[in-house]
Amino acid sequence: MDNRTMHRLRACILTMLMIALFGLNKASAQETIDFEGLVEGQVVSSVFGDGGFGPVTVTGSNLQNSPGVNAAVIFDSYCIGGCTGNDRDLGSPNVAFGGPGLGLGGGPGAFQNDSALGNILIVHERPTEIVDIQPGLPGVINPDDENGATTIVLDFPEPVTIYQFTIIDRESNESQNIELIGEGGVMLGMFSSPATGDNGVATVVTDAGLAGAGTAGVVQLVMTHKGSGGLDNIVFLPPPPPPGGCSYTQGFWKTHPEAWPVDQLTLGNVVYTKAQLLDIFNASPKGDKTLILAHQLIAAKLNVANGADDTDIASTISAADAWLIANGPVGNGNKDWNGGETLSNTLDAYNNGEIGPGHCDDVSSAMNAGSRIDRLAVDTPVSFGLNGNYPNPFNPTTTISFSVQEATHIRLSVYDLLGREVELLVDRALEAGQYDASFDAGNLPSGTYLYRLSTPAGTFTQTMVLSK
Repeated sequence: MDNRTMHRLRACILTMLMIALFGLNKASAQETIDFEGLVEGQVVSSVFGDGGFGPVTVTGSNLQNSPGVNAAVIFDSYCIGGCTGNDRDLGSPNVAFGGPGLGLGGGPGAFQNDSALGNILIVHERPTEIVDIQPGLPGVINPDDENGATTIVLDFPEPVTIYQFTIIDRESNESQNIELIGEGGVMLGMFSSPATGDNGVATVVTDAGLAGAGTAGVVQLVMTHKGSGGLDNIVFLPPPPPPGGCSYTQGFWKTHPEAWPVDQLTLGNVVYTKAQLLDIFNASPKGDKTLILAHQLIAAKLNVANGADDTDIASTISAADAWLIANGPVGNGNKDWNGGETLSNTLDAYNNGEIGPGHCDDVSSAMNAGSRIDRLAVDTPVSFGLNGNYPNPFNPTTTISFSVQEATHIRLSVYDLLGREVELLVDRALEAGQYDASFDAGNLPSGTYLYRLSTPAGTFTQTMVLSK
């Protein structure tokens, strides 16, 4: 290892230690998907948390509509009569509390409907209303909820911890089940909604272990109905933002917009919003040098805004802005570098950790270089995957077994039930084979933990229990 690499790794490790000791790293905050800001009658295919995490893909299906037709629709629970003229069993609050809702939700007890839910998510009943929604015409919109077999699916772009959600109008002769699914299709939890009665409202808590812990590692929420009902106020914790003090590539920032530390950037002398910057990221350059340079410049500026040291790159960033002023704006089809290629290459080297503070994955690998991993003398596995851990429960060490089908980069990490990474065991290229990785949890409290294997074939998650 050359002196420059050693210096960079020492700087990265020092930065990570400073973060750990003095809390310099940002922490995720809980977010809620409340469906507000959308239009009643709108067929919704994606939503965001109130803190900006997303997009979360939404689909709804039922027996009344053709396969593949999205029947997930926004319903204004307070605007009964003025908006839809019906579905007062989905109204909130109940008439007993000054709202439009009719039914038992006004009575005393755990399921009384005493607060305005605003917009909720339902599954549409009539195919023509899915296809022919006409905003502004209440008699045509009429988004009635399906009274048969329905499904609502929310797909999260990254694993989250889900704590609770709200349901309305789950009657005693109906059923409603919620499945929380992790990466690789692993079932993390299944919950049944309580029978709230007509117009009643309930909050379903999704604790898979300790009270208040929720269910971690969720990438998909599936709600199945046999009857009517609505979904609202999904409370979740996004994954933690990336650590500061190191760099990420343009590919990371392109696919992780929820991790951006800022909502706008200046390229050249033009201010771009986050949405416009993502459009630039997603635009194919096709030889356009302004786009090629902009992709690297956006990533570099996001890295700096995220806390990465800009000592080795500040002058290049300034020169890249000047180049765009002279040769831009971004996306004008300019096919001539005019001296800008060196700037693009330098920015790319910074984003990949070849200069500057180093790439964040390299920092993580350096800090976990002492993790023990053994390759077993067995036949080459036919697939990637986790083979479990033993012993389980354990105290304080356990061995995690996994299979690598072909030579590739592997990442094996351990998370707590709040979705926080507590240990990175493997983060490097491995040959094909079966491996055992040791995990020492001596400094962790008792409880349930998840371990996740990321491979080219997908990501696999399993649970283990530390019992001290």
